[in-house]
Amino acid sequence: MDNNWILINGIKCKLNLGLVQIVSDDNLKECLRNKSKLNAFIKQLKSEYKNIYNKDLNITEKSLRSEIIIHYKMYDLSMSILNNKSINNKYIIKVAKWIEKHTNIIDCGEKKYDNNRFVWDLLGKII
Repeated sequence: MDNNWILINGIKCKLNLGLVQIVSDDNLKECLRNKSKLNAFIKQLKSEYKNIYNKDLNITEKSLRSEIIIHYKMYDLSMSILNNKSINNKYIIKVAKWIEKHTNIIDCGEKKYDNNRFVWDLLGKII
């Protein structure tokens, strides 16, 4: 792990100004199995961000939750496809590789850094 990555509740994260990155791995998967663990992780993530930048991360907990859950589920689906030797359709494999590439690290940015923030804000109201 290089110096820019830190562990928050056992989950590998990188905190940049206006953007947090979270690694999709077994530690995140375990966290997602328990709502209180996920909520604690999100609170700690926001707290660490505030400690580093002396300002709040301008993303709601609900928005972060929706983005993390959906990105991880898509990552998990892509890995299931890629690890399934009976799937040999090159287009499905190509799409699964594209999804894996775009979800193995979850980028959660404030509105000025993430043009999809409105989607996660909306989904955060229903997830």
